[in-house]
Amino acid sequence: MLRSLPGLALLLCLIAEPAAAGRGRKSKKDTSTSTPATQTPRAPTSQRTPRVPLFPDGLPLDLARAPAGLPSPSAQTCQGCHPSTGRQWRGSGHHVAPTLLHLQAAQAAEDARCLQCHQPFTQQQDRLTDGAGHWLDPNPAWSPTLAMEGITCATCHLRDGTILAADGEAGPAPHPIGISDMGVASCETCHEWQPAGHQVPMYDTVSSWRRSGWAEAGVDCVDCHLPGGSHELQADLDQALTALVRFPSPTVVRGGEPVTVELTMMNTGAGHHVPSGSPYTSLMARARLLGPSPQSEPTVLWEQPLGREYADDGSWSLVTDTRIAPGGTRSWSFPMGLSRKAAPGGRVLEIGLWRRHGIDEEAEPAWIQTYPLTVQ
Repeated sequence: MLRSLPGLALLLCLIAEPAAAGRGRKSKKDTSTSTPATQTPRAPTSQRTPRVPLFPDGLPLDLARAPAGLPSPSAQTCQGCHPSTGRQWRGSGHHVAPTLLHLQAAQAAEDARCLQCHQPFTQQQDRLTDGAGHWLDPNPAWSPTLAMEGITCATCHLRDGTILAADGEAGPAPHPIGISDMGVASCETCHEWQPAGHQVPMYDTVSSWRRSGWAEAGVDCVDCHLPGGSHELQADLDQALTALVRFPSPTVVRGGEPVTVELTMMNTGAGHHVPSGSPYTSLMARARLLGPSPQSEPTVLWEQPLGREYADDGSWSLVTDTRIAPGGTRSWSFPMGLSRKAAPGGRVLEIGLWRRHGIDEEAEPAWIQTYPLTVQ
């Protein structure tokens, strides 16, 4: 679950085979009756090492030093031993966090609060801040390399010169290893935020989850967004939504009475609202008629925004919330017809969701279903 990202924290798996315990020396054979000597079992790393909380003091973090044995805290260094995890992360929302247009709009407005999560290390921010969202002097420790990595490996896996594994037995590595106290509370650092003066949270992914059946069942952020240790941070609308469409016939008569199309969308797979994350992120549900040729201009039959709208009077009170709650359902109906003068040829009813990530971004298709139609 992501702030803006909606947004979800990276879990760099460092789980490997246990290091071999000290080998016992072979003793001379004892002629008396005895039981073979056994070694005391070695406790798993997760039991021997205290779990390290990730964000006990909030953000930003100070990247004090790279771990002993590694030349740099950059994700590029991590990919030397974790290439598949690195490729997954590079395609994720965590990696592109610094490039989102609504973040750039906030920076242009001299609001530094967003950077605390999009670039969570002080070394990623080119100017120092006062902790209240105001820029101060240039930052002499700024690293443009780290800045463009966004929510990088070190965000969740590096504390005080130690690499933190997510769980389990940490095997041999060229650097110190600890175990992180990774959980919903860590994700909540960025994916739940109610700024001062706001009557409701701007980012409510975690509180939405806490009220859901997923929370009651013990299914949390990692189960859905990092399954099996994957760092792709999956956010698939096909997995989240079930769409049911009804209309009386696949035949449309030119000049005939429009038929009614009924659409029901159910949030059957996301443990939080859809969409979630940043209030600047929204979906547009839309139905269009395509055809008769690929060059024909689509005809928009219906559209409905899914998102939040806040009052512009400074109170930041919530005016509307048209998102689909976890386990929730939204239903609509709209007419579909063609005029007598419409060109002959088949049509396709397209129903989909278009995503907008920022204030001025063009919507992009995020989920599409199509239904072929015959025209008479």
